[in-house]
Amino acid sequence: MKTKIQKPASRFTLHAAMMLFSLFSFHCSLAQQWTDISNRISSSQGTAHLSGLHFIGDKGWITSSNLSELYITSNGGVLFETINLQGKIFNDISMRTPEEGYSAGADQFVYKTVDGGMTWAPHGSQNEVRRAISYRSTDENAMGVCVGNNSSMSIVLPNSAPHVLIFPSLSADLTSADCPLGNIVWACGGNNIIRFFNAQVHRDQDFPTGFYNAIFMLDNTTGWCVGKEGRIIRATDGINWSVQTNPDPQQRDLLGVYGLNENNVWAVGAGGVILHTADGGQTWNIEGAGITGNKLKEVFFTANDYGYAIGENNTLLWFGTPSGVQEEPVQCKLTVYPNPTRGKFQITSTIPSTRDQTNSKLQIQNIEVVDLYGKVIKEIVCDFEFDITRCPAGIYFIRIYLENQIIVKKIIKL
Repeated sequence: MKTKIQKPASRFTLHAAMMLFSLFSFHCSLAQQWTDISNRISSSQGTAHLSGLHFIGDKGWITSSNLSELYITSNGGVLFETINLQGKIFNDISMRTPEEGYSAGADQFVYKTVDGGMTWAPHGSQNEVRRAISYRSTDENAMGVCVGNNSSMSIVLPNSAPHVLIFPSLSADLTSADCPLGNIVWACGGNNIIRFFNAQVHRDQDFPTGFYNAIFMLDNTTGWCVGKEGRIIRATDGINWSVQTNPDPQQRDLLGVYGLNENNVWAVGAGGVILHTADGGQTWNIEGAGITGNKLKEVFFTANDYGYAIGENNTLLWFGTPSGVQEEPVQCKLTVYPNPTRGKFQITSTIPSTRDQTNSKLQIQNIEVVDLYGKVIKEIVCDFEFDITRCPAGIYFIRIYLENQIIVKKIIKL
């Protein structure tokens, strides 16, 4: 039986791509869960050890600590473009805006982009390998921070070279730092947690003895720090840290931590362990058990049900239902025609006759034409015929949210 698309009940989005991308498929469910989408990352240089990531809305950037490549998505992970960095290797990345961002170079440089990551220029050197970078505030007077080997730290400013600091008394590599509001820096590495503000370092942190790998500050008071043997600690005043209980029976090393708000926080680490708390750390739970055995290095969320984790051996995981691709289910086949089109096209669905007749119609709430940066070009109101005559020639992706799946079809505009 043939059924034409009618209104309303789900979401339908048409994404415009001005260049040709490969379309990968994966199985997903609207139930929130972790899914391996590592095959979305394509490299011509070998197997990437993914090391840093940042998202602003649906646009994301992922770095590799062993390859001279940067992976950029403009549609929430549906497709990634591989950028050849011409010999540069980035250990970490932090974007202030979709255009302006900074990276921690393995060659001792901080790099800056003003075109969304397509090109990068040196923004100062600290004579040590850069390990991590944080530049979250968009205030022009705000500072960012980059840390690295041999207790080195650079204060990053948008219009001048970084101010380099060395703290020999720490006797450790600084592996993580954060500067949430642009005026106070927290950094950790080895058995150290420090603050920097008013042009000097402050050793005022009261924390349990341990080896700490990563720190995340929600603001200038609340934050989490994670480390070896599954150690998790939390501060609520920016100074005093208390231990939280890790449910992992193996107590695997934790290497990355990220908080969306004071309640929802995630931590990742060795052996593919993923931890999540929904109450600020009073209780932590293991998520995605068995999805990967690879070491996870970083985690990033843009909403409670929309996040990513990255790690060694090209590991890329997502949580929930990002702007992704779903293979068409057996019970529903979609056809787009004519394809290629000069502007107008239709979508029909083929549904087996054994399906309940009352549930056989595909229902759509709204239709949008957007570019890959999420900007709405136009909104279409119609039942089953679509018109993109005024859109430029190129390849477009039709993304359909239907019941418990996401379906993507490609269409060529002549």
